[in-house]
Amino acid sequence: MSFKDKQFADRFSDTMWNHSERVFEDVWPYPWERFGLGESDDSSKIDTWHLTSFIRHRPDYITQIGRSLYLMEVQGTSTSQKFKQSKLDACSRWNKEHQVFYWCWDDKNKQEAVISHNKVQLLIAQGLAEKGLFDGKRPYWALPIELVVQEADWGYSVR
Repeated sequence: MSFKDKQFADRFSDTMWNHSERVFEDVWPYPWERFGLGESDDSSKIDTWHLTSFIRHRPDYITQIGRSLYLMEVQGTSTSQKFKQSKLDACSRWNKEHQVFYWCWDDKNKQEAVISHNKVQLLIAQGLAEKGLFDGKRPYWALPIELVVQEADWGYSVR
């Protein structure tokens, strides 16, 4: 059974839980600090689903490139990069406070791409994303990983 087809409790106990975050921490060449919820081993002690979506979907990291600071949301992918609508809505609010980027990790091809929240919203508005439902109830938008890599603000292979 693939990771995406597992129930939440089974996903949480799987070694793939936070896999992309671990890769980010290993390969990201710039300074970073954890910012989001669920990035530590102790996070399972807190029922974060009771928080508002804005707080619950706080970007995973703060990173610094030169003198500039960015909020970075880490996401794993395979053939398409899925963005939950609730996360997009929350990141739109965070983006008003400080610029949000998505670090997308394609584990199959060992490739990363960094794309701005604004560009993701633009690609969706241009009709380049397919709409779907997680668990049959939570809306998301899926962009082909090739498009994310092509439109990325920066990215490279880390093989």
